[in-house]
Amino acid sequence: MKFLKLTFVLLLLFSNFKVYAQTLDLYTINQAQALEKSLEIKYSYRKAKNTEVDFEKFKSIISGLENSNLKEAYMAAQTMLSSKFKKNPFSKISNFKKGREKLEELFLDYSNSLELRYIRLAVQLNTPALLSYRDNIEEDKNFILNEIKTSKILAADIKTYLLDFLRRYELINS
Repeated sequence: MKFLKLTFVLLLLFSNFKVYAQTLDLYTINQAQALEKSLEIKYSYRKAKNTEVDFEKFKSIISGLENSNLKEAYMAAQTMLSSKFKKNPFSKISNFKKGREKLEELFLDYSNSLELRYIRLAVQLNTPALLSYRDNIEEDKNFILNEIKTSKILAADIKTYLLDFLRRYELINS
């Protein structure tokens, strides 16, 4: 009888381990996919300001995201960026203000989000001074640098991307 109990316990342990291992594999796969998607979005956003084709590609990627504060933030950035491709100056200003208000509204609830800080910093660095939306550059830069230094879960690829981004805009030295 003890042998049966021991066998049953061992069988149970190994079957749970197998389930745990499969769950871990799925978690690892999901993490890798999320990282890949995150980098795809960032690279697409970076190119979106170049041409309308690149902008439409970025818009398509964003529309495919699940509803979240991240999607809303990128949609706000997309709204601001769309003003670049408008002909009517009033439409340009209107779109920019609409996107800016949405992004800042998100900051009320998610000010500790690295992704939101990156989005706002990227927008502010590419906004003409005339639009007076450059107030948080230093604050967001410092937040991002602090996250890069202290985060234990931030993927190396994301850290590298963010550091390259900060260097490209000469916010940090090499």
